[in-house]
Amino acid sequence: MIDPSTDYDDGYVVDKDGDAVDLPSCGENPSSGKGGLLSRSGRSLAVSGCYDTRAQEYIVKLFTEDAWGVSIPGLGPMAWADDSHFLTTSIEPDGPILEYAISGGRALISRSYKAPGRVDALSAGASEKMFAYAYATGRGGYQIGVENRETGRHYEIPFKGRIDYLAWLPDESALVVQRATELYLVPAGEGTARPPARALTKVDRSCILVDPTRHGVGLWCEGKSDITQISATGATKVVAQIDSTGPSVGIASDAVTW
Repeated sequence: MIDPSTDYDDGYVVDKDGDAVDLPSCGENPSSGKGGLLSRSGRSLAVSGCYDTRAQEYIVKLFTEDAWGVSIPGLGPMAWADDSHFLTTSIEPDGPILEYAISGGRALISRSYKAPGRVDALSAGASEKMFAYAYATGRGGYQIGVENRETGRHYEIPFKGRIDYLAWLPDESALVVQRATELYLVPAGEGTARPPARALTKVDRSCILVDPTRHGVGLWCEGKSDITQISATGATKVVAQIDSTGPSVGIASDAVTW
């Protein structure tokens, strides 16, 4: 977990045994850090919301075994394809999704993917080949774009209403989509004969989908301080509880893996 208090140094990472691990520094302006995302293996961490006062732009800090504290411009949704490939949106309005390859202590743009609108959510699949992103169409609806990083194939999935978060099921057969307090299962297979989206369960307003996961889609609920696993049938199971007595844990708490 990462605790986005006013002093980012109060943040923390909790390992699988519940022990606190020192959190890497946000860098130039430590108090601005607000969001964290672990890779699926748990070995790489991205911290968003850092502000570079010299360049006067928001940056993401990447902490991997091969590149510790590398800075890249960015503020929007983010996802780890694997421990050395990171996806985020450009800081330009309606800019492309950028894929960074991290090697030799550096992070360089290796590919870009142009979305037709502002990207509000981003999720990478367990195969490390697929990723999906949600964008507003401008007509009150949203589309989900799906990219295969290996073959270059692309297809679109329509969705009625806003998308706040989305996360792949482990087998990549479907995406769980969150809209405010509602969760939906959206079949994500390629082709036009796709079943319609199905409503799952309602969640507390403090809950957000977390990605990545290895055994199911995760849900972090600040109000209950618990992490819930969601199956493809919509069944939920609490898999961890955090005894939090400090400042409120917010959006940064999506740095979760199991």
